[in-house]
Amino acid sequence: MPAKITVSKNGPLRVEGDFELLDSEGKPYGLGGRTAISLCRCGFSANKPFCDGSHARQGFVSQVAALEMPPANQSHRRRCFGARTRATTGAGSGFAGYGVMVGEAALTGADMLEGWPRRVEWKSR
Repeated sequence: MPAKITVSKNGPLRVEGDFELLDSEGKPYGLGGRTAISLCRCGFSANKPFCDGSHARQGFVSQVAALEMPPANQSHRRRCFGARTRATTGAGSGFAGYGVMVGEAALTGADMLEGWPRRVEWKSR
């Protein structure tokens, strides 16, 4: 089953299915055979990147609803990611040094080229 990520209202990201979770150095987390995990979205977890329920104790509020993302084109990337992104695409395009934080997720330049991440690496604070 492909990975499915559900954004919980006032809570974590629930990841289910076939996925791999990597740290910032590309090393995989040992998930003990789990096919579903919850990832912290509030930043309060003592066990980042995993959710420990701190969002409820801290009063984390984030009402979310699905939306339609605009097509992935260069003008969209410039609006969303700033002028530091470059107009070229493909290997060696210069995107490798760029990235953006989305909550706890770091999206690399290569992820931005496709308009949505192919791989998410989680960083502890």
